[in-house]
Amino acid sequence: MRGERYRFNGDAGVLHRQAVTTPLADENAERIFHENMMTVADAREKKAEMLADPDVSLLDAYDTELERVAESFTRRLRQIAGDDYAKVATAYHRGERDDRIGALTSYYLEGLWRIQQRTTVTDMLFFPIILRYPDSFTMNV
Repeated sequence: MRGERYRFNGDAGVLHRQAVTTPLADENAERIFHENMMTVADAREKKAEMLADPDVSLLDAYDTELERVAESFTRRLRQIAGDDYAKVATAYHRGERDDRIGALTSYYLEGLWRIQQRTTVTDMLFFPIILRYPDSFTMNV
């Protein structure tokens, strides 16, 4: 269909029964992993602090957490696929590419989309499980 643009709206099949393992081959990869985990931990702590304040709305607390967690996912996406990570994920989702970079990018972008949706969709749950190994980590959403 000419003139129409394909839009990636999320696909649970990207995550279903999947996990991705990312090697941590050097000191830079270790540093980025650590920064990402600290960003996520800080986001969770900030949300907890905000939820304890009766003057802060629930939506504000979740939005603040989302902004910080999205920063972590975006950092990972840029590390994997560069600044055009959305195009890489979309191409993989459409079947235009079939490689590890496309698969990882699609997985992380889907995870980010799920995080964004969880505060507005009442029956959506999102639980990323991250397992750290000596030379890699595995993420399962």
